[in-house]
Amino acid sequence: MSRSAFADRFATLVGEPPLQYLARWRMARAGELLRGSTTRVNEIAMEVGYTSVTSFNKAFRKWQGVTPSVFRAAVGRPDAGHWKDRTFCERRTRPRWTDPPTQRTLGG
Repeated sequence: MSRSAFADRFATLVGEPPLQYLARWRMARAGELLRGSTTRVNEIAMEVGYTSVTSFNKAFRKWQGVTPSVFRAAVGRPDAGHWKDRTFCERRTRPRWTDPPTQRTLGG
């Protein structure tokens, strides 16, 4: 099977292209690890498939709107329910986080 045929078939069955699915899965897993552990960001980057922490930080910020460190600090706050309750794996598009008090979108 050719690469383009695979990508077309994958997108038809899963609902998104393979690389977008992989990126979403990586960010979902990173979010879980940031939320549920004290593992260092560089170790999480390696665990989800990044060899460069800089690349991981850039990808995470693009996907979630904030850096991994800011995300981790925010999900630990008592008022972080709007982040804790999100199911990252269900997102099919790039999410935008909204700060409830001001309705200001993070990550532009």
